[in-house]
Amino acid sequence: MLNSFLFYYIIAFLGFILCAYIIFNKRLHTLFKILGVLIVIGLMTYPLFTHRLFNLTKEEITHIHVFDGNTGLSLEIEDRDDIEYLVEELNASVSKIDSLAMFRMGYSFRISIYSGEKLKREFILNNPNTIRDLGFFWSVKKNPIDYSYIGKLYQEVYDDYRE
Repeated sequence: MLNSFLFYYIIAFLGFILCAYIIFNKRLHTLFKILGVLIVIGLMTYPLFTHRLFNLTKEEITHIHVFDGNTGLSLEIEDRDDIEYLVEELNASVSKIDSLAMFRMGYSFRISIYSGEKLKREFILNNPNTIRDLGFFWSVKKNPIDYSYIGKLYQEVYDDYRE
């Protein structure tokens, strides 16, 4: 399955080819040429802007599974207060594409968010300012995620856990 951004770049590339065809086609009106170029420029600059990666509703999240890639320990978060706090943190963060995540291994926390038994979202949190999702590393520009909060939840369950 193609991830959404790879699909996006394929569409942008096809748009670029269409744009070149429009520009070099002598039978098309100049207005169509300008419109085609503007659409392609818009598609190609879209990743340069900041985005909200998460739009989760607190009420429908039933539990959050966190796997620590450093220690191999996993944690199920089912307390409503913890879930609401983490969902608010994720929804408040604003991110920008930093780089491709291809061929890079390892992570701190792999977070899976569930609504009942249905997986709503899965992503990797490497540090408070770096998220790996949709095939890219995202740099958090506003409202970094409270990374230490997850460490505190681990310490409550595992006495010898260290961040």
